[in-house]
Amino acid sequence: MDFRIGNFRMTSLPKFLLIGIFFLWSGALYGQTTENILQGKVVNPDHVPVFLATISLYSIDSKLIASSMTDSTGCFRIAHRLTGNDYLLIKHLGYKELRSSSFNPSNSNVGTLHLLRQENTLEAAEVEGKKKLFSVDGGTVVYHVENNIGSQDISAFDALKRSPGVQIENDTDITLNGKSGVQILLDGKQIFLSGKELSDLLKSMSSNNLKSIELINNPSARYDATGAAGIINIKTKKIRQKA
Repeated sequence: MDFRIGNFRMTSLPKFLLIGIFFLWSGALYGQTTENILQGKVVNPDHVPVFLATISLYSIDSKLIASSMTDSTGCFRIAHRLTGNDYLLIKHLGYKELRSSSFNPSNSNVGTLHLLRQENTLEAAEVEGKKKLFSVDGGTVVYHVENNIGSQDISAFDALKRSPGVQIENDTDITLNGKSGVQILLDGKQIFLSGKELSDLLKSMSSNNLKSIELINNPSARYDATGAAGIINIKTKKIRQKA
C-alpha cells in the first residue's frame, strides 16, 4: 500500500500505522500558530521620526506580549501571536508615554503614532543636541547616561528603566525587546544576582556614577550562553585614585 504526505511517499506500511502517522502529522499542523507582524511609525510633534522609541504590545490585562524599537526612520515591526484586544505602549526619553486604545492586533498596520514632548525638557534637549544620548554600534545600542541631565540624581534602576527596549515588570523581571532571561553585566562582569536582590543592588547605585548602559540584542559567541536573550552591560565611570 502506498501513502503520500506532501512530497513523502510511504510504501508497504501497515494500515493502522499509516493512519496513526496521518493523525500525528495533521495534529502538529493544527497546533501551529501563525506569527503575525504588527507595524507602524512614531514621530514627534514636528513630524520628525523618533529613533529608538520602545514599542511594547500588551494584552488587555497588562501582560507584556512582545516588544521592539523604532529604526532611524521611526518605523517598527513587532512579531507576535494573536491574543485578542491588546494595546501599545510607546516610550522614549524626553517624550510623554503614549498608550493606544485597545485594538485587535490582527490589524497589521497601526499607522503613524505621535509623541508629545515632556514639559521642562528644554535643558535636556539642548544637551542632547551637543552630546548624543544614544548611539548604535552594530547590534549594540548605547544609552549615554552621563550625557543626560534628566537621568542625574536617580538610581541605576530608574536609569535602566529609561533605556530603549528595556521593560521591568513587577520591579524584578527585566526583559530586553520582550525577551526574558537577560544577562546583566557590571563593567563587563556578570552580576550573579536576580529578582529582588538585583533590583535592590541597582536601586542602591546612583546614576551619577554611570557612564553608559549597553544593550546587546544579539550577543556574539564570546558571551556566555545564558545571555542568549540579550545582554545589558552597565558601565560605571572610572574614578581616578589620587596618588
